[in-house]
Formats: sequence, structure tokens, C-alpha cells
Amino acid sequence: VDLALGMEGRTPAWARFDKIFEDEMVFIVAPSHPWASMKEVPAESVEKESFLVYARASETYRMLKESFEANGSRLRPSLSLGDMGAIKEMAKVGMGVGIVAPWTVIDEVENGELVAIPLGHVNQRRSWGMFCHESRHLSMVEEDFLRICRKISKTLKGVENVS
Repeated sequence: VDLALGMEGRTPAWARFDKIFEDEMVFIVAPSHPWASMKEVPAESVEKESFLVYARASETYRMLKESFEANGSRLRPSLSLGDMGAIKEMAKVGMGVGIVAPWTVIDEVENGELVAIPLGHVNQRRSWGMFCHESRHLSMVEEDFLRICRKISKTLKGVENVS
């Protein structure tokens, strides 16, 4: 593997990470959920809820768990799923509160199928970018690929772009 797109986290010592964009996770709920009308969810309500989260072996889950714990809360996943579509569908029918990146639910939020709410006190920002060996010089094609990734990320809602 010459290049890999992924989320910054536990980067190996031999790797270089070139940031493309940052995002911030949100709660997603069905419009009928009690949280749907809230701008921010009180910490005591978060403790009582069960969540639909991405795979427990993922860097996202590790970061969320640490963020919840650092803010005095406990992440209680009712279901750990390896498919973003499943998280969205289960949240739509009220089977729990999903925790996802806002750019993954743009259509559902715009169509009124889901409501996105900031994580509030358990706010979690992630950095996405390209990994390669620290001594690697990118080819022209690889530089173009990185430029295209940056351009596309500028079209995503809920994303903060890096120049």
C-alpha cells in the first residue's frame, strides 16, 4: 500500500499524515424522538440512552468512548454495527440514537427522516487525511488525487477543510 485515506489517531511512527478535513460527530434521531426538538442534549439524558455506533474495533468508537469517559459519561452502545446504512435505518425507526459524521446523513436530515444534534459536552472532532511512509515523495498522480480529495471534501456539510 503506497497511500491510505483514513482518520488520524494512533499513527505509526514511520507514517506521515497529510490532513484533508476535519469533522465532528453528531447524534442522529428520528423526528419523533424526545431529543429531536433539542439544540443540545443535557448530560443526564445522554447517560440514560443506548446508542447505535460504528464497529467497536474502529478508531471512531475508541475516540468516542474516550471522549464520553473524559466528560464523566459512559458510552452505552446497544448495538455496534459495521454499516453506516444500518445505523441510519435503525435510528429512523426509533431503535436508538445513532452517532455519526454529519456528512453521512445529509440526505436524511434534509428529507426530514432524521434530526442531527451536536454531541455537546462529549464533542468529538476527527481529522481525516492521507497516510504514507514518512520518506515517501508523492507522484504527480498522487498529488492530483490528494487535491481532488480536498476539493470534494469542500462540498461536504459538517466538514471543516484544511488548506
